Amino acid sequence: MKFPRRVAILTLATAAFALAQFERPKFEVVAVKPCKTGPPAPGRKGSRGGNISATPGRLTVECATLRTLIRSAYIQFPGGERVEFVSPRVMQQDIKGGPSWIDSERLTIEAKAEGPVSADVMRGPMLQALLEDRFQLKIRREPREVSVYELVVAAGGPKLRVAKPGSCMALDRDHVPPEPDSGRSLPKLCGVFSGEYMYGTSMATFCRQLTAILDRDVVDRTGLTGVYDIHLFGLPDVPPPSPDGAPPAMTLASALEATIPRLGLKLEPAKSAVEFLVIDHVEKPAI
Repeated sequence: MKFPRRVAILTLATAAFALAQFERPKFEVVAVKPCKTGPPAPGRKGSRGGNISATPGRLTVECATLRTLIRSAYIQFPGGERVEFVSPRVMQQDIKGGPSWIDSERLTIEAKAEGPVSADVMRGPMLQALLEDRFQLKIRREPREVSVYELVVAAGGPKLRVAKPGSCMALDRDHVPPEPDSGRSLPKLCGVFSGEYMYGTSMATFCRQLTAILDRDVVDRTGLTGVYDIHLFGLPDVPPPSPDGAPPAMTLASALEATIPRLGLKLEPAKSAVEFLVIDHVEKPAI
């Protein structure tokens, strides 16, 4: 069986991860304790529970599962800097090989570095070192082929409007704009849905937004390098869950798929190699 050409949509910063293994900084003091609030709710699989926070030189973990810690250390911050975008399917991947307690037991961790260290380094390489030392964690990356969409230009060419200068404000996650005064609207952020519009959007950013909504990751294969103000016609509000469990007639995902051809674009099914984590060995720490 011949698949469409393969594309690598996300390597989880493998090169940065390998570099981080060389002379990784470590915490000077580490305290690992069981959480007193009990196990996570059934079916949660540690995907949301637990808070990880960092201040210069100190990492605090509040009632997190080992799965949550692994996702932070090896997916979000593998090389000491936050990966710009991680697909929800990659972030919530089923990490193979781990025992059941990596989801059922929650931990509280206080870790202190010798001096001031950035939060991203502590949540990435230093947390990796902590897990490998205290949990004897051995983990590897395994490529698997998954279904994706490729966003391509349709016959007839793109129907996109080049972004107007000043049409939006650049998104800075570290400096969120304040709430507007009464009577004033929220600022239009570049590359973010604003009603039926996305302002100041590259195709790569557009694909990231589609990835977060559709049932597969979306890869940019348009070859378009400009920045656009995109009008997505007729997008519905997200409907509330139906009492009888029936799916809504029109969802945001289906509306997006329907409106993309009006932009002179189309989604084509494809296959892609994506890296997944596999646990080869892990032990409960002595606490």
